[in-house]
Amino acid sequence: MSVAHADRLRLNVDTGERGAAHAVDHALVAHADIVNLACGGHAGDTESVAVFRSLAAQHGTLVSAHLSYPDREHFGRRAMKLSFDDLARSLDEQRKVLPEPTAVKLHGALYHAADRDPGLARSLAAWLRQAGFATVITPVPGELAEAARAQGLTVWAEAFVERRYHRSAESGRIELMPRTHPAACLSTLPEALTQAESLIVDRRVALFPTDEWCDLAVDTLCIHSDSPIALELAVALAERLRREGPAESSS
Repeated sequence: MSVAHADRLRLNVDTGERGAAHAVDHALVAHADIVNLACGGHAGDTESVAVFRSLAAQHGTLVSAHLSYPDREHFGRRAMKLSFDDLARSLDEQRKVLPEPTAVKLHGALYHAADRDPGLARSLAAWLRQAGFATVITPVPGELAEAARAQGLTVWAEAFVERRYHRSAESGRIELMPRTHPAACLSTLPEALTQAESLIVDRRVALFPTDEWCDLAVDTLCIHSDSPIALELAVALAERLRREGPAESSS
């Protein structure tokens, strides 16, 4: 069922990336509609998966599999030169750690590569369908969104509330600013909530550094758990979204 027809946007949070006992990650689960649970590629293991699955069940929070390049050293944030067969083998192993969810979100460098590379996007979309996924959280428009829809998968369009966007000088596309840029992250609660409000009310975002407005028709808003303001932002944003009405069921 598409979130596009939900009464409000859903809040999704990346979790399980800092061990099974991380207090902030535990608290985040209570405020999220969706937790993207690391499955061992960039972070996470069987212990953290079991703990966060249990927490999500207690709070009625939807779980999606957070899949990545097999790159724990760089937290999945560097592109890897892998054949697709090698990548698929890693993804198969990650899927075994968390086999039940039918929702998925790619992480880090793989998330961005799939959004830009049509060949990789097509291969990944076919793998996702074969692996039993029905819903993909990803940027829209983008290559993975198009390929996933061609495979009959539901796409939930995502935007980030504590990351700045810019227009790529190379492609002209609207993208997240690279983390290497000093202005890539919104570091204060007022800044992040201002961006979130534009996304909630107007479905648009201001680009850096020009303040040009760009439409982003999204279904879900994301907070990275490793953001210094993650928990206070999740508390405030969950309360803000509740005023929009209930989210749809995950069926």
